[in-house]
Amino acid sequence: MTAPRTPLTALVAVAALLTLLVPTSAHAGRKPTVEGYRQVLRTWEGSRADDLIRSWGVPQSTFDTPGGARILIYQSSSSYTTPTYSVSSYNDFTGTVTTNRYGGHTYRFSCTTEVEVRGGLIVHWRFEGNACTADERGHLDLTGYADPHQEGVVVMEVERRGTAHRARIRPGDVVTAVAGEPVTTPEELDAAVFRHFVGKTIKLEVMRDGDSRTVRVRLRHKRE
Repeated sequence: MTAPRTPLTALVAVAALLTLLVPTSAHAGRKPTVEGYRQVLRTWEGSRADDLIRSWGVPQSTFDTPGGARILIYQSSSSYTTPTYSVSSYNDFTGTVTTNRYGGHTYRFSCTTEVEVRGGLIVHWRFEGNACTADERGHLDLTGYADPHQEGVVVMEVERRGTAHRARIRPGDVVTAVAGEPVTTPEELDAAVFRHFVGKTIKLEVMRDGDSRTVRVRLRHKRE
């Protein structure tokens, strides 16, 4: 089961308007950033191109390179025009009224993303534009390993005061699913968590001492 991912057109349009209209303090930790968009694209590395197309829609154009790769090109654009208003002033000396109009400025946003596909899998990507932004993705701040004798990721170490530590996840726990998506390797665990925004609360399925439990985790920025 794969968690749904936001279509590119909605991602770019919403991110662009939030960046322009909402002060940073109004949604601390949720300001769309270029790094957040990179994180979105990283979650697709190694995934099937067909899955990307189902999530983002059919690309605006494609072409094949001499080296045998197929390039999917996604383009999105939006614009916002500020409201107009008038200010009038009366001149006592001349007895005239002067009216000045303000606003009406149009801001344009665009993002072009090229996705390289080989053998049906996404291997590389690049993007350009002033609206290639997205909310940053969360991290669990833990290390783990895949145990061949059981399903899930065995937790080795939990960073103190990090996301997993705050959720009372501890070494020896086995994480088997993230938001309903099964995980069997540390890479799958990271990718599943990265699909969700900082500030969102997700459910982890955890095995502890042979018992299954559901742990609610509020995602935070990665601790540096």
